[in-house]
Amino acid sequence: MKKLLVVVGILVGASASQAAALLPAFPGVQGQGATTVGGRGGRVYKVTNLNDSGPGSLRAAVTASGPRIVVFDVSGNINLASRLVITQPYLTIAGQTSPGGVCVTGWETEFQRTHDVLVTHMRFRAGSHGQGAVDPSKTHAVMVAGGAGSNPVYNIVFDHCSFSWGIDETVDVAYNALGVTFSWCIIGPGLYSAGHEEGSHGTGMVFWGKYAKPNQEASVHHCFFPNNDFRDPEIGTGVNLEVKNDVAYNWHSALSPQFNHAPDDQPHSHLNYIHNYAKSGPNGANNPCGVGSAELFFCDAYGANCHEVAANAYPAIYYKGNLGCARKSQSDPEWRIIAGWSPTSWLSSGWRAATPFAFTSEGIPVTETVMSDAYADYVVAHAGATRPGRDSEDKGLADDYFNGTQLHRRANVSYPADFPILSGGAALSDAESDGMPDVWERAHGLNAALDDSAGDVDGDGYTNIEEYLHELGGYAGGDAPVRAGIIFEDNFDAQKDWSVPYTESNQLCNKETGCANVPSGYYGYYISKSVIAPVTGHGLHLNGVNRRGPSGKGLTFWDQTDGSANWTSGMQIGLDFPAQNGIYVRYWIKMQPNYVYYKGALANMLRKMNHISHYRYNGYPFTFFSSGGFFPTTVNQVRFGNANGLANIQNLYFIRPDPSYNGIQPAFTPALGTKDASNTGLYNYFDKPGDSLPMGNWNGTGTEYNSPGMFADGDWHCLEYHVKNNSAPGVADGVYKFWLDGVLQIDSGPHMLYREASSTLPDNIWNFVHIGGNALNPYLGPGGRGEQWYAVDDLVVSTSYIGPDYVIGSSTAPSAPPAAPKGLRMK
Repeated sequence: MKKLLVVVGILVGASASQAAALLPAFPGVQGQGATTVGGRGGRVYKVTNLNDSGPGSLRAAVTASGPRIVVFDVSGNINLASRLVITQPYLTIAGQTSPGGVCVTGWETEFQRTHDVLVTHMRFRAGSHGQGAVDPSKTHAVMVAGGAGSNPVYNIVFDHCSFSWGIDETVDVAYNALGVTFSWCIIGPGLYSAGHEEGSHGTGMVFWGKYAKPNQEASVHHCFFPNNDFRDPEIGTGVNLEVKNDVAYNWHSALSPQFNHAPDDQPHSHLNYIHNYAKSGPNGANNPCGVGSAELFFCDAYGANCHEVAANAYPAIYYKGNLGCARKSQSDPEWRIIAGWSPTSWLSSGWRAATPFAFTSEGIPVTETVMSDAYADYVVAHAGATRPGRDSEDKGLADDYFNGTQLHRRANVSYPADFPILSGGAALSDAESDGMPDVWERAHGLNAALDDSAGDVDGDGYTNIEEYLHELGGYAGGDAPVRAGIIFEDNFDAQKDWSVPYTESNQLCNKETGCANVPSGYYGYYISKSVIAPVTGHGLHLNGVNRRGPSGKGLTFWDQTDGSANWTSGMQIGLDFPAQNGIYVRYWIKMQPNYVYYKGALANMLRKMNHISHYRYNGYPFTFFSSGGFFPTTVNQVRFGNANGLANIQNLYFIRPDPSYNGIQPAFTPALGTKDASNTGLYNYFDKPGDSLPMGNWNGTGTEYNSPGMFADGDWHCLEYHVKNNSAPGVADGVYKFWLDGVLQIDSGPHMLYREASSTLPDNIWNFVHIGGNALNPYLGPGGRGEQWYAVDDLVVSTSYIGPDYVIGSSTAPSAPPAAPKGLRMK
């Protein structure tokens, strides 16, 4: 695995050849200090309890000396009894290793005059119950602090971390800090009424380099600042900062991200402010976007109410591509910064820099992505501690952004009542305690009986345990950043073994019910009750039994039938993601060899394969016909009948009125659908006409795939589905497509299917996928009871075509979709 490194500057004392030889901290990392070595090659410390101190505690691990990598065998809140001060360098803290996530709370965590630290997928939520109860005005979730003169803090990277509930600032970067990056983090909200001496003070992040010589140098990119009153972030004195592709939401008044001009006895600051996004919310009702507010606020310390003093102007801010408030599109005038208040005014161009400022610390340039509404949504959807999964607080903050609410803006919090529940199963077996589970080591050709964490089996410069942390943390492999369009992907190999057998009752587990017994990254599961007594122990199983390839894991589903024409027992597992206008879902499926479809007296049998849908989190997502469930949804299924013994792919599009939805449902279109019996929705079918199978009215092009034993050859087959919402109500450009093993089978559209002229459904509908389902499938004949299985592997959800050749974790982007086949002749 060769790595690409671009170095923009050299620290004093390091030669150019030394800098060029440095690796990125992990594949895809960008920003100042991004070549930090962290704890590479050092001792592995396992956090085995949630205690404040003592053996097995986080404090014992991070305050030890020497290079070290900290992993977690536990999940939950670590409630500190005093400030956690980290001074020893060469440290990696890997929160993604926790089975259910870890949060540090109670007191501030301070990275003080140290260097080469990497922190990933951690949560830091200060609260008001520890330090906040005795010294609220100095309570931060995290502080990064150097000292005067030759005592800097440097080469510090926080990636995919969640910081919130500070009382002063939530994150404070102070004094002499060089080479510091916050990337893909959630920063906020602060607590706005928790005892701060200045009163309301719910703030996000501040940089101030009072003793910085040279200036602080830092990067804040792809971060989400939700529900802070101000400081999203704030740039104080003596700071050289790049802020790129960040999103700020629901600040107060004009105080969004803020740049300060310091008094003359303090060093001037410089800012690269590039392609960021600001979205006003209820907290800024008195100053909504476009009325005294902008993407950046400027304060001159010498001016009344922060207004600029023209004589002070110097080229301070490089400003490009920022959107959301004063600039609604990339064609609007570029230089739009608010200065001062009572009233506000536009900042003069004397402060404008013509070119971006250069940095001197070792870093990797941050890719410049053009900001748009859709890209802002993407940042919000992916920021924060997302491994092993987003917790309820971070999900709520994202919901606030997408829904325009402030339900998770916090005046104060109570511990532990207001804290998210972080729970997971036992850690995977690691016999030699080298931080890598035995099953992962065996799958990657390592010796599970030997501590080989510091080895480098593939010779790419990253140690074996770093490779494991990269995979577990969702970091791209090879030279490429994150693949274009990928929203979710899972080959199950890094998941712990997991099993939920049938019982005599239906089983529902999801985020809304507070159930956390789901594989990492998934929303939940539903299993209907067993129709076989006594129960067999089969059900839904994630393990190495049915997998695609010589190693790794797959997901096995079992069907149960009682031999009647009733629905079988079945199961499904689901995942949610930010709503999209168009979505692609790809996975591989293997049916049990000779999987039997019934071909007796009963016709119109089917097996559900998956649902792609819109779900509003106000009902039970796996109960298809319940109120408040999906609207709309597509059901992709295999349909078969006894007329000719053939099976075929069918797509059913269904709109279910939702009692809590006050919009107008799309009108029924007789040419494309059939009302359901209860008159509560409408169906539309897309399949192959003229195949002697029921309800065929598909009008696309493609190759018919009929087989008496569809997928029953015991081999793996690649299924890919694409649904696209029409671009506006009444515009007939909705699309449905299906590929089998990379060959386009159904190409249906354009349609006015998803939003007809009277519809008020949103632009972005598709936000939920679940795999599996039950079947109308008495495959053993009348009176016969039995079970059959099928397996799923290599699941990908994307906004672009994926194809069968795309390998999860590869550095190669998915290919373009193949064209519809023409002139095929089948024997």
